[in-house]
Amino acid sequence: MACQQDRRIDSTSCVIRGRYLATTCHLSLRDKFAPENLAATIMNLSNLDGSTNFLLEPSWLKTLSIQGIERLDLLSLWRTWILSTFGEAISFGHPGPNPASELPALHLSREAISRGPATLGINLGGYYARLAYVSASDQILYGPEIKIGADGDSILRGISLDQFCKTISTWISSTGWRYSCVGMALAAPRGYQGIVPSSNLFKPCPQITNAFRSGLFRSTLASQLKCPVGIYNDGECNAVADWFATLSTNQSLYSLKLGTSIACGLVKDNRLSLLPLELAKCIITMNRPTQLANTIHPVTGIRGTLREAVGAGAVSIRYHNSTHAASQFPQFQLDVLAGKRRARSEAFNMAAALADGVALLVKYFGVMPLHIGGKTVEGEFGEYFVRLFKKALLQRAAHLSEQDILLTSWPATYSAAVGAALLGRGEHKVKHGEQ
Repeated sequence: MACQQDRRIDSTSCVIRGRYLATTCHLSLRDKFAPENLAATIMNLSNLDGSTNFLLEPSWLKTLSIQGIERLDLLSLWRTWILSTFGEAISFGHPGPNPASELPALHLSREAISRGPATLGINLGGYYARLAYVSASDQILYGPEIKIGADGDSILRGISLDQFCKTISTWISSTGWRYSCVGMALAAPRGYQGIVPSSNLFKPCPQITNAFRSGLFRSTLASQLKCPVGIYNDGECNAVADWFATLSTNQSLYSLKLGTSIACGLVKDNRLSLLPLELAKCIITMNRPTQLANTIHPVTGIRGTLREAVGAGAVSIRYHNSTHAASQFPQFQLDVLAGKRRARSEAFNMAAALADGVALLVKYFGVMPLHIGGKTVEGEFGEYFVRLFKKALLQRAAHLSEQDILLTSWPATYSAAVGAALLGRGEHKVKHGEQ
């Protein structure tokens, strides 16, 4: 008995069952970071599938899990975000739906989203709004790019719901496009009941946040635009755009867009995942020496997240702090191409972190083609970075091949707007029995 107790103290494996997904975490209990390692696995599972209640086997690891979460989430901001997004606090006991149950998803049909009413898509990202148009014959046009700003500089700061709807209407009117429905992509997470405005985008506008939660947001905007409006997560919209661009009739893919943050979407067997898939909030760099000490996720307050390792803003700040170079991403890109040692080291860490993030997706959802886009992978720097990323990913996900890693066919900044337009059309056609 004593011998068994000693072995348990040395190392153990913890089976973690969440709302839809399950995994096993192997722990060396003599490692002082064992609580953090266990907690990171639990928190990542929650970020991906929306789990708030976990079943642990063996159950005595609950205390270690709570200890680790408290260490990683020092300010309780991540737990606050979980409660705000999913309406439930993190707990241990019974995970809810069986992890073997079918994942929530929307069936995608080319008949439903092709050749239908002209539709307009709007992507409200972290700093910019972008408009795209899909004609009745599927011709795609790209509209203006409008700077929104962020926090105190946001043009949405303090804006009322009516003012917001009129602002959107003005942007659309400037294009001269005629449309039957509108789809809107938001940099906002998907909760159990739909899209939740718990993102930086709506921080400066509490009236819009309240309207979103009460259901008034969508109906008021539809009334202003005089047409049906669909609201979607930007990662989902990117995935739909990438799926629509493929020729296969039975397509599965991951979609990642890299910019200020990372938008993640997933289509499997023509089914669009409706899981949160908040990959940007996942902890993936905790055990690798990095320079993430001074950057934390702006919403969750967590260090070592994928956003802080790969996001353009965080990389720029980190590079500036270590070299005193201009704190702008284009300068960092130029320094990488010029062969500067510190810049290339940062690019290597970015690629390795992104590969860890994709390996996490593969672990839970299997091997599928990866469509990657965004300003980070454009131009000469993009070519260099993608080479680094492919090498790092193939070392982590042995079943992937270089042919599985594809650059998106859409302009980097407009794929979410295109996907929103297509989803809006599909929703409109279903409601009117047109498919």
